[in-house]
Amino acid sequence: EVTESSVGFTAGIQSNQITPQGGRVAYELVYTNDGRGYNETSGVFKAPKSGLYLFIIAGLNQVSKGFLFDLYRNENYMISSYTSSVIDRENSANPTVVRLVTGDRVYVKARFRSSVTGTQGDVYATFTGILVGQLEPEASAVGFTAGFISEKTIPPRGRVAYEQTFTNEGRGYNATSGVFTAPKGGLYLFIIAALNQVNKPFLFDLYRNEDFMITLFGGQAARTSSANGISLRLIKGDRVYVQTRFAASGVFGSPKDVYTTFTGILVGTSDYRDGNVGFTAGFKNHQIIRAGGRVAYDQVFTNDGNGYNAISGVFTAPKAGLYLFFISELNQPNKLFLFDLYHNDDYMISSFGSRPTGHVSAANDVVLRLERGDTVYVGSRVLSSVFGTEIDVYATFTGVLVGI
Repeated sequence: EVTESSVGFTAGIQSNQITPQGGRVAYELVYTNDGRGYNETSGVFKAPKSGLYLFIIAGLNQVSKGFLFDLYRNENYMISSYTSSVIDRENSANPTVVRLVTGDRVYVKARFRSSVTGTQGDVYATFTGILVGQLEPEASAVGFTAGFISEKTIPPRGRVAYEQTFTNEGRGYNATSGVFTAPKGGLYLFIIAALNQVNKPFLFDLYRNEDFMITLFGGQAARTSSANGISLRLIKGDRVYVQTRFAASGVFGSPKDVYTTFTGILVGTSDYRDGNVGFTAGFKNHQIIRAGGRVAYDQVFTNDGNGYNAISGVFTAPKAGLYLFFISELNQPNKLFLFDLYHNDDYMISSFGSRPTGHVSAANDVVLRLERGDTVYVGSRVLSSVFGTEIDVYATFTGVLVGI
């Protein structure tokens, strides 16, 4: 039974859709709508209560076409998601954290005529929103999003200091250093996203203190978008930041083109450790997964609640509640992947990447209400090849309990 305090939704597009320039995007397939804030007819989420919210938009273009989606709060622009390819389809995803008051509206608009891929068995274009901090309503929320509003070139092994701070509740993010310092212990979710400058790649690594966690890569030709996420248990004072690896990384941005972002939210405090549920698993080596095979991510970074099984690749919900799941991948050169996420044995969403030369990344997410014992896992629809090494973690599977 949905509790009065739960607020969270995911809606998707399950048909090839063209949205006219300036048109609002109406995601017609509603997976979850706790709090009843999302209206599938208008495509608008109306906040049923005040609080700190996380939103994620994702999509996959139609072949030889593109899309440029902008996320708005009321009439104010926040972030964008863009991709365009003349040879194939490419994915894009971007998150943001924002404080809303009751009645605020959040929606997606197409800046130009935009074409996204979708069928009943191929849902790549999604719109997700959750109220942050639902597990401890008496505690103060912690969440931030920072991004670039201009084109930037970051030197090799340079820390990425995102110049524009959009939200910084808990005051954990330092815009000068680019470092988030945990103001309290607990389970956190971090998502990084970027869009390269034309013909300039980027390679970003996310660190906890001095320890490498995950990677983000994009940009071998024109502009390429990428996103990756991880849940981490932090103690007060732990530092999380993004750093470039080798050659200078070039990212695109302007005041109306915010694609490169760094987002973090506190999911549950350490005082609620027994009640926290969250995991991230990934690959630290190249993988080839057979068609119809389940994807067993063998490197477990976090597993609060012990719901994820690295041998089977299956997450089994240790308690009922509202969960957010996020998947991300990078192909091996000149190969492809097509991953589907399942709730029990029911298809939910997909993530696809293919490029005749080089690498391409993809990410997608969904909010689901689970009962205790429900299973969530990723399957490979075709013979899929994903990239990974000890210091190149692109393929990840993340899930966190965000509400009861």
